[in-house]
Amino acid sequence: ARGLPVIGGSRQDLFTEETFPYYIEFSNDDSDLDMKRIVDFYDRMYADRDYKDVIRQIRTYARENVTWQKTLAPVMEYLRDQ
Repeated sequence: ARGLPVIGGSRQDLFTEETFPYYIEFSNDDSDLDMKRIVDFYDRMYADRDYKDVIRQIRTYARENVTWQKTLAPVMEYLRDQ
């Protein structure tokens, strides 16, 4: 994990703007990206934090939430219930 913020084009199960402050979502279509929104996102991310702290927080979130076990848990639960 590099500790990079995430810019997405569709709803994610692992990231939401509400639960993960280093994620920003755009519509999944051919419209232009709002570059001001991306710059504002970047500025907010680093406004009160050192970049190494941001990297550490992103990596910690990934280790705790972005694993095969967490990702596939709903699938495994569904298969168990069948």
